Amino acid sequence: MPLDGVTLRKAFTFIQRMKPRYLRQVYMPDCNTLYLVFDSVCVFLYLNPSCAFISAADSPVKVETLAPMGGLLRSKLKGARLLEFRQLGSDRIFVFKFSIVDIRQEPVEYELYVELMGRNTNLILVQDGRIVDALRRRSDSTRILLPGAPFERYVHEGMDFFAIDTDELVRILMESGLPLHEGLPRFVQGLSKTLVHEILRRADVDSVEEIKLHHLEKLCRILKDMAEEITSDDLCYIYTSPLDIAPLKLRIREPPSYVEPVFKAFSRFMSLKTGFSQLGIFKRRLLSVLNTETKRIMRLLEKLELEIREAMGYEKFRKNAELIFSHAYRLKNKCEFVVLEDYETGTLHRIRLDPSVTPIQNAQRFMKMYSKMKRRIEIATRRVEELEKKLEYLNSLKELVELAENVDDLKLLKEEMLQHGFLKSGDARVSKKMGGKKKVFSNIPGRVFECDGYKIVAGRNNVENDLIRRKASPNDLWCHARELPGSHVIVMAGGREIPEKVKILAARIAAYYSRGRNDTKVYVDCTEVKNVKKPKGSYPGYVVYRNERSFLVTPLTAEELKKYMAGDTTR
Repeated sequence: MPLDGVTLRKAFTFIQRMKPRYLRQVYMPDCNTLYLVFDSVCVFLYLNPSCAFISAADSPVKVETLAPMGGLLRSKLKGARLLEFRQLGSDRIFVFKFSIVDIRQEPVEYELYVELMGRNTNLILVQDGRIVDALRRRSDSTRILLPGAPFERYVHEGMDFFAIDTDELVRILMESGLPLHEGLPRFVQGLSKTLVHEILRRADVDSVEEIKLHHLEKLCRILKDMAEEITSDDLCYIYTSPLDIAPLKLRIREPPSYVEPVFKAFSRFMSLKTGFSQLGIFKRRLLSVLNTETKRIMRLLEKLELEIREAMGYEKFRKNAELIFSHAYRLKNKCEFVVLEDYETGTLHRIRLDPSVTPIQNAQRFMKMYSKMKRRIEIATRRVEELEKKLEYLNSLKELVELAENVDDLKLLKEEMLQHGFLKSGDARVSKKMGGKKKVFSNIPGRVFECDGYKIVAGRNNVENDLIRRKASPNDLWCHARELPGSHVIVMAGGREIPEKVKILAARIAAYYSRGRNDTKVYVDCTEVKNVKKPKGSYPGYVVYRNERSFLVTPLTAEELKKYMAGDTTR
């Protein structure tokens, strides 16, 4: 069930207060996710029919994919001036009106209708009263949403909750004869069942059998008071068991579990309801890219392994050639086959020949075939080794994406993916905006922890793993979960002897930031940094080490980890 129109009014009011003027960019990684990046605010639209809403985001999730509707919006609206942004009454329909100069240097106006209406949730671009296109096309007895068709707005009768004509509402309710829990959502826009029950409770009419005029007059006063309360701040209230969200504190529920600004509350509510979050979306986008690349490499490996199997009999060509050369003195005439004795084993070999050339020319062909097959296997074997290393690197990237705790961590991983060609080069301009290869880390990169005066640093991606190792002193302690993808962890000794307690803590941190995070016990290898070497030409994060000491530890919990965090760990 989407958020109701009254609750969404808080998001609308905030976005309107930011005074967006120009649409800088459009991002639509899939059909349910749309970012409209304005000069002063990034408007986020989640268009999943089960929980559609409008919100704002700190920054869009910039990935190389673009849904078809997103491509259309970008081509038509990028750079457009926003003339008007409005909510239709207190309904769940929002309209962006844009003006832009087209390629003929003529002004064109577009309207983008955002309908967050449950299963009818849609995104419709309109020009001069006709549909340019719709996210979810349809043609039935109720509406036609096809390119070129006249646009008819989704009809929902009722009064604006924030502009109620009290006399008119009283009249309509009296004439309808409907119970209030049915009449209110029918004649007032944007009310969820929760808000209806709250209104009836505050008006003390939820248990009244026969509704009188004075009951309705009190109810109208309550509606006005609630509208003022809702518009007085940007807070939303989240309730659990059962999960619900409201634009004001409810008297029909227990105290709220969370009271937060509207956009933070929306994000939390959707995260609790569906697992939705900006972090989750970003993770899924990056994992999708990595999974696609993994499948491509797996297909290549299968092809190369088949090629190697087919070429494995190449030694027989050399053997046949050597036998023919050794019996050359008696092989003068062209023939279809020869039977020759192997002087080493005494066995006879029947060799098929091309009768169009002499046996010696056949032998020369066999040697060429032998050389060709041998080179093919050598090249294929080297390629397999390269792809297996790349596959191992991809698996480490996927694990680090899964372990990422915030959007900043994912941005760094995205930088690494851009540098190694896993994302399209066309997205490199985003990399430059975020720092790209020239990204400078202040002081110590990575997540920073402290224990008994010792600083412990954990890398957030493979590039950072290499960086913290290079910055470390030879006698600092290096830790990594054994045979598991994860972060490199460095204990900065500062010339001191590292206590056992600190070593175990570093090992537990390395276990937490590895694939073994949820395991009961994890083996972690620790050694001095001087014993850790990076092979030439290897992928970021890959090292070899010696003289290690292994710890069998229980990974830290998230709560335990917070106790050791040193200030801002996102620097």
